[in-house]
Amino acid sequence: ALPIYMPISHSASAIIIGAWLAIGVPMSASANVITDWDEKAVAVVMPPGSVGVSQQVYTAQRMMGMVHAAMFDAVNSIERRYQPYLVQRPAEPATSKEAAAAAAAAAVLATTDQKTAGEMKVALATYLASIPDDGAAKADGIKLGEAVAAKVLEARANDGHDAVDDYRPRTTPGVYVPTAITAAST
Repeated sequence: ALPIYMPISHSASAIIIGAWLAIGVPMSASANVITDWDEKAVAVVMPPGSVGVSQQVYTAQRMMGMVHAAMFDAVNSIERRYQPYLVQRPAEPATSKEAAAAAAAAAVLATTDQKTAGEMKVALATYLASIPDDGAAKADGIKLGEAVAAKVLEARANDGHDAVDDYRPRTTPGVYVPTAITAAST
């Protein structure tokens, strides 16, 4: 007998995938500096119950991009495994990657507003207290992270992120404006 293939509905496939993820993918028992500061960044850029969601999402995406670019370039300046996004600063191999990434993320997030700047100063001090102080490695990591963050912020300062959206379709009311063909259907 030939096997019968029946299509699975979208909801059934979503349930199957969700169950597989819940059972088959173990969660990490401990976080690392990148995920720790990613969580802090999300809490800063997307606070619960805020107003102006559409503009806030754009601003949040931009800020998250800068945070991750700064953390990447800070750690990559030490490891030198990949092409840098923007800057590669000189750093000793013993420099603390954790301190560099944390300082880079905190420096970028501190530019959000005055209240957040104070919160990031406290969050960074608390986070750095958990990193062992092994000579100059921690201090060098902090300096490196702050320097990389400054370069990322400088590069993004005049990128037009705050320009007024003045897109207006060139048409008259009631006339259809053709849209591009989508890459895939929903």
